[in-house]
Amino acid sequence: MLSETKIGSLSFGTFTFNSFFNEPTCRDAVRQILAFANRSPLSSFGEIDSDIGECFVGEQSSRGIYFALLIGTAAISFPTSEQWRNSTISVHIQELGKEAAIVDRSDLAPNMSLPEHVNTHFDLISGFRDLDVFDGGEVWSKRSDWFPSLDFLTRVEGDLRSLKTNSLQLMQVVNRLFEIECAIASWDPQIGLPEWKSKVTSEGEQRRHYCQFNSSAGQSEVYDWHARFTPGAGRIHFRMVPNARRAEVAYIGPKLGA
Repeated sequence: MLSETKIGSLSFGTFTFNSFFNEPTCRDAVRQILAFANRSPLSSFGEIDSDIGECFVGEQSSRGIYFALLIGTAAISFPTSEQWRNSTISVHIQELGKEAAIVDRSDLAPNMSLPEHVNTHFDLISGFRDLDVFDGGEVWSKRSDWFPSLDFLTRVEGDLRSLKTNSLQLMQVVNRLFEIECAIASWDPQIGLPEWKSKVTSEGEQRRHYCQFNSSAGQSEVYDWHARFTPGAGRIHFRMVPNARRAEVAYIGPKLGA
């Protein structure tokens, strides 16, 4: 629960949360709200650096919605208006791109403000992993346990270790890898492509030369399939191995050739 104002003093017309907190009949609801705040992953990952970007719902800046988008989960809000009663919220995002240029983009943010929204976003929130404090070295050492359907080129260890400990980028990378793992584990190559859990595409023909790496067998291969992570234009490049029903990850870092 992110706000630059103390939650108790937030007001909705003449109503404030302090009056709600002090109402004896609302005691159980107050405990539930405070439990949400205590379980927030923000306690481990701290504040969002304003240099990363900013998210707007209409004209209003929303740090909580932006954080939920960055880590790949749904936001919890209060249905204070018709807009916030929707299961998705249209947002406008401004982020720093290449050479410190501001990049504008639009997105739909998963939102939960009503009981039925839990069912709407069940797959998203059940698949989210709020991991304990970790760094890239720990991800590398646990890769076989966490991602049993994925192989990693040895060079990826350096990519993971280069990501800042407890950073939003590292958390997004781990969540993207879990999503790729889930898709590959349930993949039937005879039917078609895996059912990706987030945006995964192959590189265009004119950019495929950027995606060439020596495989674990020592052969030059094209790792053109890639998932995305932010802040920035982050990419996870891999190739699929249909005969083994596996994927091999070759690169984690900024967009290749950018």
